[in-house]
Amino acid sequence: AAFVVMLPATLLMGLLFPIAAKVCIPRIEQLGRGVGSVYAANTLGAIAGALVAGFVLLPLLGTYRSIQVLAWVNIAIGAVILALDPAAQLGRKAVRTVGGLALGLVLMLLLPAGLFVELFHWSEPKSRLLYWDEGAGATVSVHQKQDGVRILKVNGGGEVPTDYASLQTFRLLGHLPLVLHPDPAEVLVIAFGGGITLSAAELHQPTRLDCAELVPGVPRAAPYFARYNRQIATRLDQAPIELVAEDGRNHVLRTQRQYDAIICDATHPGTADSWVLYTEEFYRLCRGRVGPDGLVAQWLPLHGLSVEDYKMILRTFRAVYPHASLWLTHQYSILLGTPGALHIDYAALERKLGQPEVRANLRSVDLGDPPSFLSALVLGENELAAYAGSGPINTDDRPYISFTDRRRRGTSGGLPVLNSLVEYIVVNPRPYLSADIPTEVVEALERRLAARRHTVLGTIALLEKDGERAAADFARAREIDPGERGALRGLKQLRGRATAP
Repeated sequence: AAFVVMLPATLLMGLLFPIAAKVCIPRIEQLGRGVGSVYAANTLGAIAGALVAGFVLLPLLGTYRSIQVLAWVNIAIGAVILALDPAAQLGRKAVRTVGGLALGLVLMLLLPAGLFVELFHWSEPKSRLLYWDEGAGATVSVHQKQDGVRILKVNGGGEVPTDYASLQTFRLLGHLPLVLHPDPAEVLVIAFGGGITLSAAELHQPTRLDCAELVPGVPRAAPYFARYNRQIATRLDQAPIELVAEDGRNHVLRTQRQYDAIICDATHPGTADSWVLYTEEFYRLCRGRVGPDGLVAQWLPLHGLSVEDYKMILRTFRAVYPHASLWLTHQYSILLGTPGALHIDYAALERKLGQPEVRANLRSVDLGDPPSFLSALVLGENELAAYAGSGPINTDDRPYISFTDRRRRGTSGGLPVLNSLVEYIVVNPRPYLSADIPTEVVEALERRLAARRHTVLGTIALLEKDGERAAADFARAREIDPGERGALRGLKQLRGRATAP
């Protein structure tokens, strides 16, 4: 389809230069100077076209009107060239010029007015288009599916869905480093998304909350996620929130500010614009921009990555944060970098999770109490080191992750990565907890982690479409710890009664 659409336009634009040269160079002795002049004009036009199209026409007129304007400019240029042809008679010039203008008018009238909006609508079948924003950097859209789930897309690629698994991850990502940090005063969130992670971080009342977002249309879509982001659109111009219109990596590179936590809510590491947020150099930049107690948290998908690629990212992170840990939600994971060995102050954790707004925000995704929150810890420092093993890491000059499309086949749903994690899952929380925790609390956490392991096994069975095995693992998880809500949700899903939070 792209070949059929692009070939005629490419051929016609390619013909324009030799025709212009023919018209502008009537005598052979003017050939050198004439070709140089036409070529110079063509080069200047290409520069001006790139600037005007990207920074003037698209923001002001949108794609459809911009194409109309540029098409008329090309038609006008063609008409001028035909009118200046010294070899043609006056009558023939008039016929050519009028005919070209008439043909252009007919083609403009045949172009459907809503064509480009519909193209983005088709990218999410059986959905309702709620929001559409064209900008110099990207086109942002919000769709609502038939089941009520909303999804934010950037240039047609899904970024922020509001299904249970995604909401659980966005909220844990915003809370995790701030719950574990003793006093998070200054926080940076890289990528606005739907504002869900940013609004979770806001609940911990930092004195400064920066958010680096390059595409202006993304924060403008925040009202469509008000149910999930605590209506953060109404507070984007108020302290402590500060929107930074800049690429996240450039902001970390340029700022002199020292943050207590950096939360990176980047898109998939396999995409062309996000792999730079998964390299050793980026992690070192982050480490240099956090204070002595500073933490770094990064979203890491299970899907779309081979086991080898996933382990490579973990090794890359560990090269900068050797005490890293991995936290698992329903279908995604979060890397947490700490300056020293992970040491969870259970009393402080209880106190922070006891704040009414924090508890309510996390309870809606089954993480509102300490055992549920800590059950997301899937690999501690020792387990992560054993799982990741040795091998190459991802760097700016050797970005292996960007060249692994072939290895991503069969990774939908994250099944290969989940299967590879099971034998390493933390079952003994004692090395990561403060020593003054009562024995009965530690034993309760051990039961929850054991139950969570069976929940993961049940999720794997679901992905493998083995309902009988999934039901057995979910039931076993509930038997070990009736408070394991992930298993309850899995059983409801098996019965077809899963409900959105």
